[in-house]
Amino acid sequence: MLIKTFKYKLEPNRKQKVLLNSTLDVCRELYNMGLEQRKMQRVGQFEQMRQVTALKSEFPEYKTVHAHVLQNVIKKLNRSFENFFRRCKEGGRLASLALRARTGTTVSSSTTRDLVFLGSISSCQRLAMSRYD
Repeated sequence: MLIKTFKYKLEPNRKQKVLLNSTLDVCRELYNMGLEQRKMQRVGQFEQMRQVTALKSEFPEYKTVHAHVLQNVIKKLNRSFENFFRRCKEGGRLASLALRARTGTTVSSSTTRDLVFLGSISSCQRLAMSRYD
């Protein structure tokens, strides 16, 4: 079976760049806070997901990001945490779990024709795209 894939480059305008960077900053901040919490306390994935709701009510910057996006951040943290300790047991190479700011970021999303849907950002906006072959 042959699967054909396409790679798209997002070309957001200034306003969309600000929204994307803001969303990524909130996600990175949540990931690192969740990691710090796991280092200090014994807390699991689902407890942290419940705490995201409280964060959204207390901090306005978390309200701008869709709840499922924030929950996926916690899921990614959980997978990273489990893989880190699995590699410890196996004696493999260990790397830091913390996320640092990136200059270039890849955003995966579902596409329909020439539109990209990115959660709460694209509910009212379109991003121009160009296709690479």
